[in-house]
Amino acid sequence: MKSRALALLFVLAAPGAVAAAEITVLCPRAVQQVVAAAAQDFQRRTRHTVWLSYGTSDAIANRALGEEADVVIGSETALAQLEARGAVRRDARVVIGRVGLGVAVRAGMPVPDVASERALRRAILQATSLGYADPAGGGQATHVTQLLETLTIAALVLPKTSVFPDGRRTLDALAKDRVALVLAPISEIVGSDGVKLAGPLPEALQQTLVYAGAVMARSASADVAGAFLSHLRSTEVREQLKAGGVEPGD
Repeated sequence: MKSRALALLFVLAAPGAVAAAEITVLCPRAVQQVVAAAAQDFQRRTRHTVWLSYGTSDAIANRALGEEADVVIGSETALAQLEARGAVRRDARVVIGRVGLGVAVRAGMPVPDVASERALRRAILQATSLGYADPAGGGQATHVTQLLETLTIAALVLPKTSVFPDGRRTLDALAKDRVALVLAPISEIVGSDGVKLAGPLPEALQQTLVYAGAVMARSASADVAGAFLSHLRSTEVREQLKAGGVEPGD
């Protein structure tokens, strides 16, 4: 059963030749903004309705094992695990794009230099407070704690660090001046109001996650689900992905 508390229903916009169908897409918050925009465009071109249901990366992967849905989006690793357990169709997976981690500050604040390992370390140490998503939620948040250890500052910044349930709430806290500096997926940063991307992590410290989508094995509208995934690979959506902090897949 679809949860209206978690799902966003985009209203049907344009007529088409195919009978209208309704699909549910399970989507991690790291690509929420770009997938939502693509869903709106998909509906303008078809008679189909798209429900988007969001959550952390681990929550989405777990829900895909038992929920009735048509499309699941996640890391390539997560989708491979779902495929092995029979939750998604083996011939219906497409790469959406790659997302790296970045540093964010509140809009209007000076932007620190984070271009090198030394500069990033200094920026984190000088920030009055630090925030990031709870690593227990999976996704790239797990890399942040490893990053702080690599920079040998984990113990130093612990007293000024706040951990939030997910990236959205982390960036909301930044916009409201509850934290001064945030580490988060670039796609979440550029899709949030009131914050600014200071820059990506230096290449040697970067972690890039490849997101893909697959048709669920239990989908009652597999053709429409497949069409939506194909739409995510279209030229128009590729431009939206780039603007949204996602490097489109090949």
